[in-house]
Amino acid sequence: GGREQGGGGKGGSGHSGPPDRPPGPKLHIGNLPTDLTREALETVFGTYGAIKDIHLMQKNDGGQGAAFVTYEQEHDARRAVAAMEQGYEIRPGQGNINVSYAKAKQDGGGKGDRYRPY
Repeated sequence: GGREQGGGGKGGSGHSGPPDRPPGPKLHIGNLPTDLTREALETVFGTYGAIKDIHLMQKNDGGQGAAFVTYEQEHDARRAVAAMEQGYEIRPGQGNINVSYAKAKQDGGGKGDRYRPY
């Protein structure tokens, strides 16, 4: 039973999340109640700044819902992310929602999925 050492030595101290997700005005929201309305999202996220667009993704397989929220200003999106990082339940008892910066659309989209954080 020789456990292998190593594999945990990533150099550098930059702790800013995956490199392919730079902060931006567009946020991806996961782990939402599937019957959540656009208005409810607007109420919650509108607290942090002016919202430009909300795209609610409909799930038909009974899984968790997800949405994209786009702010007018990137700094408002940052505020929302910072606030949600503490943990936020949109509906008590259903667990914290997941908030992350949406992937920026990349031109010429290469297959850069090898270094996924999970």
